[in-house]
Amino acid sequence: MMMTFRSVQTKINIILGWIFGILHHELKRLILSLLSQCQGGQGLNKTRLLGLIVFMVSASLLLSACGPKSVILDVEMKEFAFIPDRFTVPAGAKVTLKLKNTGALEHEFVIMVFGKEATLPFNEDDEANIYWEAELDARENAIVEFTAPSEPGEYQVVCGTPGHLEQNMKGVLVVTP
Repeated sequence: MMMTFRSVQTKINIILGWIFGILHHELKRLILSLLSQCQGGQGLNKTRLLGLIVFMVSASLLLSACGPKSVILDVEMKEFAFIPDRFTVPAGAKVTLKLKNTGALEHEFVIMVFGKEATLPFNEDDEANIYWEAELDARENAIVEFTAPSEPGEYQVVCGTPGHLEQNMKGVLVVTP
């Protein structure tokens, strides 16, 4: 199986998710520390402690809501179709793609860059216009991840295996704001 990540946005979203995870962990650690101080009689009254806990929980929830969204898509690939052939994801979402090749041939799941369409036949000229891709051998299953494009719009999805696009093996990735 081959995966190619062609997006700086992917790396940015991974870093942001990591940062939000650390902040969330540190807020929980601070609350536990404050609770232990209160039990030890070190001067925090219950009203102030309760207010602080409410603030910290609210901030933690807000930070976790700001992180990247995630979507899971189940896609079957066979001769010569994607099922389903239309996918909708939020911009910048972490997409988990559960690919299942039920066909007797190798298939590829190729997302083209916004505003670009693959040419017939699909060849090396199309490589520069690929946003992301995964390749599965016949009867292979895979779970792969990528970050959805940040720009809303419709992105062409094709099978880049020679001859498959000519058999109309294509779909659409709809990215919503």
